[in-house]
Amino acid sequence: MPKNNQSTYAETVKKSKNVKDRNEFKSPVSEQVREDAVKEIIFSSIEKNNKVIEELDIALSKGTSKAMSSHVILRLAATNIDLRISKEITPSQKRNLLFNISLPLELLIQDFDSNWWPLISNVWTGFNSKKKANGDSSHTYTCRLTKHNQSSTRKEGIPSNKRRKTKIRPSHFVHNITSLTFIRNKYNGRLTFPTIFYTMNPSVSPATNIDLRISKEITPSQKRNLLFNISLPLELLIQDFDSNWWPLISNVWTGFNSKKKANGDSSHTYTCRLTKHNQSSTRKEGIPSNKRRKTKIRPSHLCFAKIKVQKFVAEGKVCVERFENSPDHTHSLEESDKVKRPQAIRNLVEQEAIKNYRPPAILNAVKEYAAETMDLKSSVKELRLKEVTNIKYKVRGTLDAHLIGSSEREKNIQESIFFLEQQKYQVERYMISNKFTHGFVFIHQKQIENLEKYGWLTLIDSTHKTNRYDYRLFTLYIRNGYSCWDVGAHFFVSNENSDTIAEALKIIRQFAPHWKPRYFLQD
Repeated sequence: MPKNNQSTYAETVKKSKNVKDRNEFKSPVSEQVREDAVKEIIFSSIEKNNKVIEELDIALSKGTSKAMSSHVILRLAATNIDLRISKEITPSQKRNLLFNISLPLELLIQDFDSNWWPLISNVWTGFNSKKKANGDSSHTYTCRLTKHNQSSTRKEGIPSNKRRKTKIRPSHFVHNITSLTFIRNKYNGRLTFPTIFYTMNPSVSPATNIDLRISKEITPSQKRNLLFNISLPLELLIQDFDSNWWPLISNVWTGFNSKKKANGDSSHTYTCRLTKHNQSSTRKEGIPSNKRRKTKIRPSHLCFAKIKVQKFVAEGKVCVERFENSPDHTHSLEESDKVKRPQAIRNLVEQEAIKNYRPPAILNAVKEYAAETMDLKSSVKELRLKEVTNIKYKVRGTLDAHLIGSSEREKNIQESIFFLEQQKYQVERYMISNKFTHGFVFIHQKQIENLEKYGWLTLIDSTHKTNRYDYRLFTLYIRNGYSCWDVGAHFFVSNENSDTIAEALKIIRQFAPHWKPRYFLQD
């Protein structure tokens, strides 16, 4: 039908004063004309609202308008469908309008609950809701075909004639999970659909897609710069992101909050490590300087940068983007490296620590490899020997756990004595009853000869943390005929008090009766 006929129909519907006149007018007109006319009415209302919004933006930019509440702006942006227009729209058209919402709608609550929602209630299912103190409420609905979790499988061994006839509906049927949100306003009796969300992958189209081929061509240094100040959203594979991207920048960002959905998708917000919301506590007064711990105080509120990392399990992708209205970092990447080293550098140290090299050798090897192979010279230059030593202690502590022995102390001591006797050591166990301490002495025949011959000068030393029971290992050293220090005897004690150590020396004197020490040295 020509366009002028549609306009004439729309104008006549607007001018009609009662339902009877409108019904009489619309009877000879086809259904397609009515549908086009109703659409024209709705879109004309949208154009008016857009003009109001433009005028509001201009007024706010000039500072001539007072602040308006958010629900007023939502009402201006929504397409207002009053009772008259609502009655002109057929139930089929109402279902289509609420199925795929392209523009916000505003309706009366009573009209929505009675004439709109019952028509489409089978499509949407509740996701979450919020209710305010003033009676307003906000509800989010997701498509019923979403079904986050898969159905459970049938039990085996049940005869077919006894099985219930059930149907299994597949999960994640809708590729883009559609969520419908509407707000109820208690005072004006209106209901607004402010927006429609596509939450499965909201940033796929504007994000920069980095596949494995491109990722391998980017150097580690370039990856760090891309994840430091994020100018455009990035899309990566989850495995590639967790293995090759995030370990390079983990020292810059620290967790702020996180959300996990029923389908496995997650959203994490990270803030700059230099943000430090709370100030450091002050030192206590009256403590001497030689007894104070050497600590550094890092100032707070240095940077407010944030990023958002969204993981979509079904697609196997990660979207990294700047958090809403987040500023750039107020410092350089090198400043973050001074506070903490990235996980990629710590992983290199752990790999070298497994080989049980000395910490200085590990430090030199990691610095050389990171600078020449991984292009991380600026990041690894802040690595210190003390940090390497601590990492090695953690790694080797777990690897050497089998050397500690049984958790039962008595059984462990008996096994140790049995092993020493097999190695032709003379062993004697003793206990100091008044001190509740005990220990055992072990000495070899060759050590007895050296102790009796060169023991006029004896050095005694103790070693800590050789076992889980905190027994101290004492060793006697003598200076042999080659002017070298050699072992004279050993003993384990549960405590370092004088009575326990004196008893051990007496037992050694019994094993070596010709040992006559003139000088004892201790460190």
